[in-house]
Amino acid sequence: MRAARPVAEVAGASPVEATVMRMWAELLDAAPASVSDGFFQLGGHSLRLVQFMARVRAEFGVELPFDTLYTTSFTVAEVAKAIEERQLADTDEEELAGLLDELAGLSDEEIDALLDSGNG
Repeated sequence: MRAARPVAEVAGASPVEATVMRMWAELLDAAPASVSDGFFQLGGHSLRLVQFMARVRAEFGVELPFDTLYTTSFTVAEVAKAIEERQLADTDEEELAGLLDELAGLSDEEIDALLDSGNG
């Protein structure tokens, strides 16, 4: 029997982690109970990995390296971090500056509303 986990860890500490957890639950026979659960420990194999990579490409618009993922025992948290890093690397500096300017002009209430909409 697994030990109880903190709610934030079970729910996913970020929207990307929550999406990865949902994807794994759909692809694998076992849903991750934690962001520290590993793909292969949950029953993943090479075909499921290819399917997962296709879903990541469709959902997040990034490519993850098959050879690196296949030869490591990656967790929800690790793959979410890799997705976020690739998204950031692919973001145009002008686009990022524009987004930061937009955020700077928002009130605390508007920021809270945006953050809440990403979790629902």
